[in-house]
Amino acid sequence: MKKTGNNFKKREKVLEFFNNSIRIFLISGGYDTYISYKKLFSFHLPAISAEGRTVLRFMVPIFGKTAPVPLNGGFLFLAKCAIIRGRPSKGGGRMARSLKDKLYLSGMDGQAAALARRWGAGYEITAFCYAPMLDTPETARQVRRDMEGVDRFWFHAPFAELTPCAIDPLVRQVAEKRLLQAAGQAADLGVTRMVCHGGFIPHVYYPEWYVEQSVLFWRALLDKLPENMTVALENVMEPSPETLVQIASGVDDPRLGLCLDVGHANTCVSDTPPLEWIAPMSPWLRHVHLHSNVGDTDLHQTLGEGSIPMEAVLDAVLRAAPEATFTIENQNCRPSLIWLAERGYIEEHT
Repeated sequence: MKKTGNNFKKREKVLEFFNNSIRIFLISGGYDTYISYKKLFSFHLPAISAEGRTVLRFMVPIFGKTAPVPLNGGFLFLAKCAIIRGRPSKGGGRMARSLKDKLYLSGMDGQAAALARRWGAGYEITAFCYAPMLDTPETARQVRRDMEGVDRFWFHAPFAELTPCAIDPLVRQVAEKRLLQAAGQAADLGVTRMVCHGGFIPHVYYPEWYVEQSVLFWRALLDKLPENMTVALENVMEPSPETLVQIASGVDDPRLGLCLDVGHANTCVSDTPPLEWIAPMSPWLRHVHLHSNVGDTDLHQTLGEGSIPMEAVLDAVLRAAPEATFTIENQNCRPSLIWLAERGYIEEHT
């Protein structure tokens, strides 16, 4: 580990190097910053100024655009695999770690609505993940009952066999029909934020096809959605964040963002560790699904179980995308709520 700077009093943009590409990583106040690396070579920036740091500004390409980037004074290591990490420093950690007003519970837990009321959390509606439920009026009536006493919501769209990048245009039409139904149902419930799966299947779709056709699909779908509807595309079987980032950048509409599913990023289909999904997705990151596993199958385990460094993930997201929200996706959310409370992310329910 090599230390690269003092506590930041203001948010700074720090470069992350991964596979020789440059990405922005936001560091919030009250954190000491460290970089782990496989060193290829290094160079020294100008001497640290009287204020304790120096800033080097230059233009770098970022997803087809250019932006000025300040670098913290000291050694900068260029690496094939570099991860910016942080740890709370005295006086700065508690506020930065808060999930207050950002936490939701998934309806995959049958008690999620009751727990949300008890813990002051939001509720992510999952009753329509199975698309035929969109055709069942009783489902909507039950969801309305679940929503009583909860004040903030996400709506999870149906996903099974719905493929926006499908090669067969008839299959794509079915995906469009069901997603428009879902958006209409969400609007009827007064919900304006919807999570959708991207639909990528490894060894079936070339990544280039997935990106190109998804950009066309989501542009067309957004034109048909209510103007106040936000869509967040979730990673499921994508091996890395690149394709979703390219889709969001290509659509270039503020209503289309991304949802990082931390558990999916740790399964056998992912070539990229969960921490390394955050920085590339951060400009578009609207929502995060929280659950764990041991790095193989999608187990939806309690936070703190499995092999995911969950505290590091939470802290990194809070720094990089401070407006993002989070949903616990467990069949029993209560143990994860307790885990978060014990670590100061939320207030413990009494």
